[in-house]
Amino acid sequence: MLSARLDTAKLDLLFLLIYPIFILFQKQLLLLTLSKKEMDYKEISKKTVGYLYQAHSSIRTSEMDNTLIALAELRISQLNGCSYCCSFHANELREMGMELSLIDKIPGYKHSVSFSPKQVLVLRWADAVTGLTEDMEVLLEELKKEFSEKEIVELTSSISLMNALNRLRISLGDKF
Repeated sequence: MLSARLDTAKLDLLFLLIYPIFILFQKQLLLLTLSKKEMDYKEISKKTVGYLYQAHSSIRTSEMDNTLIALAELRISQLNGCSYCCSFHANELREMGMELSLIDKIPGYKHSVSFSPKQVLVLRWADAVTGLTEDMEVLLEELKKEFSEKEIVELTSSISLMNALNRLRISLGDKF
């Protein structure tokens, strides 16, 4: 029994020594991948891409709860496979105060009791608008019970824009 505790203590110490190195390596790797562009689409088409980012920024200053928007954006990025955006929005949610354990459960939200009814609706709507099969009319009626029409339009606009930004980044921009 004593040797098992020593082994655990040694493993804990080893983890404490290695973890900071791992984080530093991870950040350096991210910086290296960020510098490898396929096409600088933001520079090539400043006006068009700029409008997308302006629209995205305007939604973030709207009446809709930014945490719910970020939650939808993370889910969309997961569905589209945009690793940069997944990392960005997960960090954003952490900075907004969402627990890491909840963020980790987003891919399996349908089978979790950890999310509020509003969060589940937002995630379901993000899935539906992104292209996963769901009865849109029924879901829209559920949204109307929890959100104003303006919030629904802003949420849907945010979801649409995030899909566009994911696809730009994946197809023309940074490869992760």
